[in-house]
Amino acid sequence: MWSDWRELDYIPDYNKFYFIQDGEGWLKIGDSEFSPTPGQWFLMPQGVQQSYSYTTETRFTKYWSHFSAKVGQNNLFDLLQTPYYINDTGSTEPARLFNDLLIADSAKLLSSPCVNL
Repeated sequence: MWSDWRELDYIPDYNKFYFIQDGEGWLKIGDSEFSPTPGQWFLMPQGVQQSYSYTTETRFTKYWSHFSAKVGQNNLFDLLQTPYYINDTGSTEPARLFNDLLIADSAKLLSSPCVNL
């Protein structure tokens, strides 16, 4: 993320996954504040007030995805109690999954398991 990556106190109408790769940043989800570190995977749910910012000269890099997840008219994460983040255990699986999303999105084929990124 560039040094101007910042937005304060907004409520998105979509969910976000951030998988932190390097650098330092700041996230606020509801009333909880975080200083993400490499290997952490964050869920930032739709309808929850959020803020984010770049914090240091070390460039903050991450995989990210914006998505909707509904059960009927309800947001999935209103129905499930999930933590805002998990620590990666050193697996290459999260990065592989994000790379698969990027490949599927760029394929633009009817048979692709494409999502709106």
